[in-house]
Amino acid sequence: MKEHFNVIEFLKKNSIFNNIDGISDLLGQKIYYYGEHFQSPLSKANYTFKNRVVDYLKLCYAVKGSLTNRNRSLTVLSSSYFDVNKEIAKLGFSVQRPPWSIKLGDPIAGGLKLIFKTFILKARIRKLKFNELLDDNFLTLCSEFDALLKEWLIHSKVSAIIVPNDGAFFEKRLIQLAKQCNIPSFVFLHGLPGRYNLLDDNRTDYLVVWGNKIKEFYINAGFSPNKILVSGHPNYTSRKNFNILTVSTENILIITKSLNGTQYSDGIVLGDRGNLILYLLSIERVLKKLGVKQVRFRPHPSENVNWYRDHLNNEFFVPDTDELKESLLKSTLIIGPTSTIFLESLYWGKSYIVYELSRNGKDLLNHDLVAPFDGSEKAIPVAFSEDDLYELIHNCTTVNQSILHDYLNPTFDLNFISYFNNIE
Repeated sequence: MKEHFNVIEFLKKNSIFNNIDGISDLLGQKIYYYGEHFQSPLSKANYTFKNRVVDYLKLCYAVKGSLTNRNRSLTVLSSSYFDVNKEIAKLGFSVQRPPWSIKLGDPIAGGLKLIFKTFILKARIRKLKFNELLDDNFLTLCSEFDALLKEWLIHSKVSAIIVPNDGAFFEKRLIQLAKQCNIPSFVFLHGLPGRYNLLDDNRTDYLVVWGNKIKEFYINAGFSPNKILVSGHPNYTSRKNFNILTVSTENILIITKSLNGTQYSDGIVLGDRGNLILYLLSIERVLKKLGVKQVRFRPHPSENVNWYRDHLNNEFFVPDTDELKESLLKSTLIIGPTSTIFLESLYWGKSYIVYELSRNGKDLLNHDLVAPFDGSEKAIPVAFSEDDLYELIHNCTTVNQSILHDYLNPTFDLNFISYFNNIE
């Protein structure tokens, strides 16, 4: 682990409380998730009337779901993204979502006591300040929640849990309790990683990735091969024939270089948010040399598009508001940084040029570049400078779409779940 000054690590070592790690995500958000460049900064208490109405409707939905599912058997508890839960259900398992991860149409797990405690805890998290998260009252509330969740896991005879990450507050607590109850746990990867360390994605028993190449990268980072399972992706299944990718400047989509609101577990890296604008201005300068008059740009969902518009040439950069698939399909070229959209673009037959302005293996936000965005994969050209970017576009350099099979398994398969403890 990197040596650094870090208030959260200080608290872990010196606090009188035993489980600071269990709330480290919340503490980190209060410190680092700030600024107008975020859509909803979490550093301030931001519990508006709209938030209260939405939470009330979610609570009603959860209570109704709990009453409806009271006599329903449960084998898998999953807060996974995409359509993973539906695919597991097709295998004959009963799958429900935990009450902190409500999705319309999916069965909701948890008894009424657990549901109400969950919503009380979520409301408190929204409102509390950093020092209040360390107060005895909040930590007692967390302990009460843990006791209810553990009791419910045992009573419901849950056989497996699946989470989209292992660092968020509720997911981290669920994983810890599942281990205490000897329930196998899985992280189902929700994107192409932008970092590799031995802490993140390593808290569950197993890590589920989309393709063998991603598994290879984790193994290179020190993960045990036996821990990593390859599933493919439920929304991106086999494509035997690929169109030849072309590069055209007719309708360009730019993916922004976003700044994390949370920190990785192996160290604190503070990025300069001014470089989010620098990234786009750099692209603008290159494209204008190529005669481009206007492009669309797509911020990360966590980002505030109006903040970008306040800092950019609005005649050149036009916000893209379409659904992602529609946006990609109408693009003749996508330019962007380390992003899962790289794979999605190739899947839909669109060329994605990786642009990572960097020095000494560090990107604009001072993070280490990682494969395949670090130039280590010969089949994937990367632009590290404006000259590189100009040459890739001018020479119509593209990625061979066949690499998709390395990153996205041609078929989606979750049958491995059947082989784990207590699942019939």
